Amino acid sequence: MRDAVGLFLAGGLLVNLLILTVRYGQDLRWGWWRWLLLHACVPISFFYLLGAGAYFLFGQAALLYATILPVYFFGFWSLLVAGWQKPLKQLGHLAMLAAAFWAVWLLIDTQAYGLATRSFLLGLPPALLFIGFQLDYSFKHPQEFKSG
Repeated sequence: MRDAVGLFLAGGLLVNLLILTVRYGQDLRWGWWRWLLLHACVPISFFYLLGAGAYFLFGQAALLYATILPVYFFGFWSLLVAGWQKPLKQLGHLAMLAAAFWAVWLLIDTQAYGLATRSFLLGLPPALLFIGFQLDYSFKHPQEFKSG
């Protein structure tokens, strides 16, 4: 049951990620770095999906645990600040939030607390750096986020 829910969430997140990447691909005219900062959920979801793939294919959950914080952060806060004018984006944010909770469910169910702690601590510096850059960019360029 747990793994079926995880596969369903990963599949939904992948479909949403692909649709939104194609839909907002025209924003690449600003350059890759600005695009990633404007659509921060894309790289975070990508790393989550890599972690989910490693878990489902090889039984290795380290990358999955390392992505819990950024997936939760962008999933939860985007629900609050992105607005509901674009429901497809918000479905992706809901899927991110559900995926983070599923990863916590997996952690509790498998009791791999040592692995999760090491993964979380290794994933924390890059996650915080990316979150910091993204927040700094969003505060300095709020007009770009209103149009996206």
